[in-house]
Amino acid sequence: MIKREIINNAILLYQQREMPITSVAIACRVGSMAESKAIKGISHFTEHMIFKGTEKRTATEISSAIESIGGNLNGFTGFDVTAFHAKIPSKHFALAFDVLSDMVQNPRFAEAEIEKEKKVVLEEIKMVHDDPKKFIFEKIPQLLYKGDVGLLILGLKQSVKAFSRNKLLSWHKANYGLNNFVVSVVGKNDFEEVKEIVREKLFMKNLAERKKIKAEKICRSYVERRKHLEQANLAFSFHLPNGFSDYRYGCEVIDAILGFGMSSWLFQEIREKRALAYSTHSYLELGKNHGYLTIYVGTDKNKVKEVDAIVMQLIKKLKSLDRSEIETAKEELIGNKQLRRENSLNACIEMIEYELVNRIDEYERYEEKISEVNLNTIKKALATAQGVAKLFVLPK
Repeated sequence: MIKREIINNAILLYQQREMPITSVAIACRVGSMAESKAIKGISHFTEHMIFKGTEKRTATEISSAIESIGGNLNGFTGFDVTAFHAKIPSKHFALAFDVLSDMVQNPRFAEAEIEKEKKVVLEEIKMVHDDPKKFIFEKIPQLLYKGDVGLLILGLKQSVKAFSRNKLLSWHKANYGLNNFVVSVVGKNDFEEVKEIVREKLFMKNLAERKKIKAEKICRSYVERRKHLEQANLAFSFHLPNGFSDYRYGCEVIDAILGFGMSSWLFQEIREKRALAYSTHSYLELGKNHGYLTIYVGTDKNKVKEVDAIVMQLIKKLKSLDRSEIETAKEELIGNKQLRRENSLNACIEMIEYELVNRIDEYERYEEKISEVNLNTIKKALATAQGVAKLFVLPK
């Protein structure tokens, strides 16, 4: 059973496990959707810089503290969240939390490191652009949301180049307050001891500014032709309800039917029956202010029209599902969720995702909530769509 408590204005989520392995994460409730164009990418850049040293630890000391006990350390940035996590033997929880809490509360933001990391992130931006599939998934939000909220999580070249120590300090002070922190712990630890450690180590006095974000929906398409490509990379994306919606579980069923595994419609229709692609799948994104599903297909440049017609037909077919298809997808989702949650880190991060959309009470009721989905639920979820945005990266 998940335990939830507020400690020093931060939210603590805890789940007991029997295996002596613990995953712990500290998440800040801010991501790329809260950024203006002038500072686009600052959440992601801050994530990088938080690993670069604190007032009492160098970057090497941060990583070696976790790795020397057999653990691993990482972080990620999303639309709504920036998170830092470690997976360690349970007996070393106090050390791991000391490192993570130090990182998020006391980053040094050394000017020399900022200048070095700009080069790293600019190379990351180039890497994503040069990989058509990665580019597609970064670009899609720009076709679905108006203004700054849909711009790249990694940032823009001009915004990254303009980052300074003062900008990072200002962003950190405004957003990294205890009221913006969610701590998630999954492992074999005494809950009372976990609470005491969290209470002792999270000590920031400032409170974060809570930003109201308006993600205004649009739906447009984009085609880009590139030299030296052998394959056409196609994406089809449409709006769905956000993570707060009662229809979010219907969205998961839609995703499972369309592109989840080898039995999905996409795999069967496009790969198995027609051999039009090696890679085809769907990806569901549900957050605080957004919800959408993207279908990806990599195909021959001469088969684009054929694949386009098939995908659009499959999307249309979603409105007339039969009961057996829905029930099969529900069972598949329930089983897959059980397998994923066996991994403590997956569970740790998923608990944060549920908390961000005020649904942590449903985390352990997943089977019940999925079982409630029917065709009417799916139709109401699909009613959110405002057409299909298409993003094609094609050989020139």
